[in-house]
Amino acid sequence: MQRTDPAKARSGLLHALVLISLISADITRLAAETLGTSSTGNREVQVLLLLRAHPGLTPSAVAERTGMRRNALSRTLHALSDDRLVRVRAHPQDGRSKLLYPTRKAQTGIDALETAVGDYLIGQSATLQEIVSLLAARAHGGGPTPSAGPLPGPIGLVEDLTEAGAAYVDEVMTVVTAYGLASGTDRAALLLIGRGGEVRPSTIGTALHLTSGGTTLLLDRLERAGLVARHRPDHAADRRTVLVTCTPHGDEAVSAILQVFEQHTTPLVDALERVQQHVAVMSSSA
Repeated sequence: MQRTDPAKARSGLLHALVLISLISADITRLAAETLGTSSTGNREVQVLLLLRAHPGLTPSAVAERTGMRRNALSRTLHALSDDRLVRVRAHPQDGRSKLLYPTRKAQTGIDALETAVGDYLIGQSATLQEIVSLLAARAHGGGPTPSAGPLPGPIGLVEDLTEAGAAYVDEVMTVVTAYGLASGTDRAALLLIGRGGEVRPSTIGTALHLTSGGTTLLLDRLERAGLVARHRPDHAADRRTVLVTCTPHGDEAVSAILQVFEQHTTPLVDALERVQQHVAVMSSSA
């Protein structure tokens, strides 16, 4: 029986996580654009999709269906209310209870998000295949891939992905807060640097759709947290060249994130395989 090289296995896992993080960042950006908000994360999208399918739920019902803790749900609902995406009504039979509904703005935004995500996923077909290839054996123990069942539409796939990713994000947040990595963009950047060894700031900015100024601010945050270092290589032909590397503290954070990710590969791969099948159907009918 052939032994797995631990370093190679870690490299493949990190590469898959980087690709997933970039896709997640892109879908988050699309959600923010179509919903007209400055920032919309996994949990916000998950709650909106739930309320679209089941308008009039109480906050406790939303918490039960999403597995969110009360404080996290309260923050999410507050953000959605501030963005005029959720409205709250008094329960007609119980004045102490509240009922939650998506606003017209949310409904319109979700319709636009469905179109945008469908087009985006078709363009990511090769990347999705690469991720599944990297993780499938680990997720299913080398056995046959379970049947994906009926395929949902693009917005159903987003719901699948946000639900699968939310549990990972919730757990990883408990780990990375100590490293100052509350932002998903900051985590994605650190993973990108950890994978590359030495990375140009422009590479990070392009991957995360950041301006040069936004990239500089991001790297400033990571550097202040002691996670990365910037330096000018002696061998560079252009003396203005700057490379970014992880510090030992940054490598430690990357390993901590990977350890959590490894526990969540199965639901993520199951969701990604459904996405793959749907993309194949959409591509063949285009």
